[in-house]
Amino acid sequence: MTLKAYEKPDQFKIYLTDIGLVTALYGFETQSSLIKNVLKGSTNSGIYENLIFDVLNINEIYTAYLKKDNSTQEIKFLIKKDCYIVPIEVKSAQEKNFSLSEFIKKFDPKIAYKLTSTNIG
Repeated sequence: MTLKAYEKPDQFKIYLTDIGLVTALYGFETQSSLIKNVLKGSTNSGIYENLIFDVLNINEIYTAYLKKDNSTQEIKFLIKKDCYIVPIEVKSAQEKNFSLSEFIKKFDPKIAYKLTSTNIG
C-alpha cells in the first residue's frame, strides 16, 4: 500500500522546515513561555506538531495527513514503516485522543505513536 495513492490535493497542511523559524515567527513572549515550559493551548500544539514534521522531514520520511470528511477527526501524520502504515499523533498536553483511538479501532495498525510533552502513563 502506498500513501500517495490516497492523496487528496485539496486537503493538506503546511509546515515550516525549520523549527527555529517557527518559534521566531511567534515572537519573544511565546519563545520565553516555551523555554519556561509554561506555554499552553493551540500555539504550543502547533509548535510541537511542526517540530515533529521537521524531524520526519530531516530524516526524509514521507508524511501524509488524514482528515475524515465531515468531521473534526484527523491524524497529524501517517508514515510508512516497512510494509505498514503508522499513525503519529502529536499533542502538547495530556489529553484523550479520539482520532487516534478511532483509527486504531478501524485499521488495527501494528504500531501507533502518540507524542506528547507530558507523561502519558
